[in-house]
Amino acid sequence: MISVRFFKRGSARFISHIDILRAVCRTIRRAELPVEFSKGFNPHMNLYFSPPAPLGIASAAEYFTADCSGVSAEEFLIRYNAAAPDCLMGIAAVESEKNPNFAANIAAASYVVPICGEKNDINKILGLPKSYKLSYTQNGESVEKDTEGKIFSINYFDGNLQLKLAAGANGLRIDRLLQAFERDFSVRSEITEVLRTEQYILENGVLRELF
Repeated sequence: MISVRFFKRGSARFISHIDILRAVCRTIRRAELPVEFSKGFNPHMNLYFSPPAPLGIASAAEYFTADCSGVSAEEFLIRYNAAAPDCLMGIAAVESEKNPNFAANIAAASYVVPICGEKNDINKILGLPKSYKLSYTQNGESVEKDTEGKIFSINYFDGNLQLKLAAGANGLRIDRLLQAFERDFSVRSEITEVLRTEQYILENGVLRELF
């Protein structure tokens, strides 16, 4: 197994996760990398992705694992990047004996968000209470979500919010949180300027970078 960390930037911010998957598959085909296929009537490339960033958000921390042998992680990355579009370039690659199952094991993600707002309003965000309720509309219905235990850190530096949020099945979506900040605190941000900088797994009670 070879796991790859890659960018999602530029035009790739605006395409769906399934289209990202297809683009990565095409890149691997062009690179002629020996990735295994599933068995059965409709065989597909054995690729396993980390949870995707919301549409419109750039990322320097997307991951996929390829069921691949016969090449080193270094060679895989070189050949992948030679065939990849700039918006999906690889950053690093590592080998593992088994699938690390990022989709199930990702527990948190970090973001950098350029914002505009009054100092007093920004301070309210930095002092956000644990009982802060996130309200949004989903499928035409009003939804309220408790953020307690899902916001690990919020910092502010040089015009940017730096947030570490719970991710995965019970995670907190950055786009919904920023919409709530704009409504509740008059702090403005553009979703297309948000950058996901890292994803983490929980290991022995500690959040750890994937690699």
